Amino acid sequence: MYEESSLERLRRMHPGPELDEMELQLKDVLDGLGVSGREALPKVRAWLDAGGYPNEISPVYRPTTKHVLSGALRHGRVESVRLLLARGARVEDIHFSAAMHGRSPEQRALPCVKLLVSAGADVNKPRGSTEVHGPNGTRVGTSPLMSAISMKKYNVAKYLLSQGADVNYRNVDPEESWLPNALARAHFNANEPYGSNMTTDVDIEFYRFLRSVVDAGSWKLYVRAPRAALVALRRLCEKERARPPPELARLFALDKFIFWRVLSFWRSDLDLPPHITTRKTTAPYYYW
Repeated sequence: MYEESSLERLRRMHPGPELDEMELQLKDVLDGLGVSGREALPKVRAWLDAGGYPNEISPVYRPTTKHVLSGALRHGRVESVRLLLARGARVEDIHFSAAMHGRSPEQRALPCVKLLVSAGADVNKPRGSTEVHGPNGTRVGTSPLMSAISMKKYNVAKYLLSQGADVNYRNVDPEESWLPNALARAHFNANEPYGSNMTTDVDIEFYRFLRSVVDAGSWKLYVRAPRAALVALRRLCEKERARPPPELARLFALDKFIFWRVLSFWRSDLDLPPHITTRKTTAPYYYW
């Protein structure tokens, strides 16, 4: 059983040669999205301008349903994704894992994920499930964070964390019991001595990072820890139970309100670099 595309529905109700042409144009758009080394934006724009439906499901690639937006995400076509979303493509029909497909390198996957988040996509929506199925209201399915870690797209994983991805999300699907959460997947990546995905220093570093986030309780608690330590030290200094370090003496002498404002702009070594956290997206200069 699959979802009927709008072209199939029109063909059933009003068959005609015009629909044959639209279907061929759609196939050309989907094929163009998968062409290596080329952005399919002109074809996507021409198809939309000719009346193409931005939430169209291809009637060509059966039995697998394939949205135009999903095809653009799978191949990291950043500008095509931007255009489809601007023309009304629904993020509710898409899972983040489409943007983390192996065909899309991370420098293209990250801006695609940012576009989905900016369009209102749920960063905790499990793949293959739109409802709550498990016991005690738990969701069943792989979360976007888990997908990013499995594909070793660690900057995408960090961005999802900064946007509210639940680091403690647990998949209660029995078939996924061996890797039920994000930390288990990161641990697997950091301890894989054989095969094509052998462990690297990057895998180990990310596992240690995620372990720290989990130990802190959440992403917000993790990044607030250095600021919380400064606040605690300032309070001790106010009570003359401690002395501020020389480099912090002028900061601690500020009015409390100004002190908090300064802290809000201060970046610790736990904060992510701006190129990851910002929602600003630009297409990479080159495609491969």
